[in-house]
Amino acid sequence: MLADEIMASYGPDQESLARVVAIGLDLALNDIDKSFYEWAKNENIISNQSVVVEWIEENPLSHNNPDFAPVGNYMTLSSLSSETFKRRGHDDRQG
Repeated sequence: MLADEIMASYGPDQESLARVVAIGLDLALNDIDKSFYEWAKNENIISNQSVVVEWIEENPLSHNNPDFAPVGNYMTLSSLSSETFKRRGHDDRQG
């Protein structure tokens, strides 16, 4: 759900706390970077099946290596990926 805090995978056995800031092309939080969101939609980086998360803690993908492109604080996920979402504080044993 929009604004939920989730543990998002960013590599094998690696995950970090993130907040859902956009779902698809039409649902976005007011505090999402508007220029990023419009650019990502215009470049078809996000679609109706996409989820955009913003890292809450330090961006686990950040780096200072000039040989690679810089990374932003957002990550896009596709509903076709193998991501699993678990709400913080949710107990799987509860119905």
